[in-house]
Amino acid sequence: MRKFWKTLLHFPWGYLLFFLLFGAGGVLYLLFPSASVSWTGRILGGLTVVMFAFSGVRLVGQKKRGGVFFLKMLGCLLAVLMGGYMLLFPDQSLPYLSLAVGVYALMDAGAKLMLSGQANRHHLLLWWALTVTSLLAAAGGVFLLRFPYVPYEENIVPNAVLMGITMLLCGVGNFLSAFAFHGVRLREQKEQEDGATTVVIDAEGARRQAREANGTEESDLFTMK
Repeated sequence: MRKFWKTLLHFPWGYLLFFLLFGAGGVLYLLFPSASVSWTGRILGGLTVVMFAFSGVRLVGQKKRGGVFFLKMLGCLLAVLMGGYMLLFPDQSLPYLSLAVGVYALMDAGAKLMLSGQANRHHLLLWWALTVTSLLAAAGGVFLLRFPYVPYEENIVPNAVLMGITMLLCGVGNFLSAFAFHGVRLREQKEQEDGATTVVIDAEGARRQAREANGTEESDLFTMK
């Protein structure tokens, strides 16, 4: 029972949370493309304004007023303006959302391909499914960045559908990554334990051989006397 709770505690739940986030987002974008773009713009814009406005207030309360302070305040101001624009004009935020999803899909696919390589080295069957999903998500990210449907205002539905498919692929990739990462970690721990056991056995054998050698030398010396 203790081992079961330990496994639950160390399971990579973060991957599953990303799976729920991107999976739900992908389904909503596929079922309600126009409304999802509008509501995503409002939600992200509002969160951006609140978060960076709070960060700006915290910066004002600090005593240092150097170059770093200037850069941080400038970043907060730009973020608040961008969030306000998305909040007031959510239907025009599709190009930025498409760019964000495309960049994330490429970065996430790179990390997932590295994990699939580790899973392959440890002979986990999930590696091929993770590889295929990551490559498809990367293809969706490249298409969002390189070949978008423009103008965006007249092609909200196809762009939103493509974003939904890409987010779904990212969600499935995170779901597979949770079990692949857990399996890789268990295999690595087992290898470390086996290696430590081998070292102990080798050390014990070396000490036994040393004792036998010392016993033989003492016996030979006694015989010579």
